[in-house]
Amino acid sequence: MDLSLLSDREAFRFHVVQALARVPVDYLAQIEFIDEQRKNQRIWAGGGILLPLYFRKDPNQAGNTSGHYVILLSKRSKKVQQPGDLCAPGGGIHPFMDSLLGRLIRFGLLPGIRGPGLTLSKRRGNPIY
Repeated sequence: MDLSLLSDREAFRFHVVQALARVPVDYLAQIEFIDEQRKNQRIWAGGGILLPLYFRKDPNQAGNTSGHYVILLSKRSKKVQQPGDLCAPGGGIHPFMDSLLGRLIRFGLLPGIRGPGLTLSKRRGNPIY
């Protein structure tokens, strides 16, 4: 496996955006499935993870494209299942916050969200991009 892509900031970002843009996603079907499980008295919750990447610049190189990506992980609390394990941060569905963040994203009010990924997602014609 060639990991040299992790040291090229722009090429890595482009590769990830293109790969994610090709993945079919149907969040509405997943939410409907969860709602159906709850109606049938089954304990079921939606959730997700976040894989935060940080680009650490190489202090010995000029410009901002030399360096490498770092994956940020969390260490589980002693109070949860699998205490002490490394994990990616995540969470469940929060109707109010998810609705609010969705609106902020739709209207372009979160500057960190704007970019090629959002543009490709909108082009796919998915109403829940």
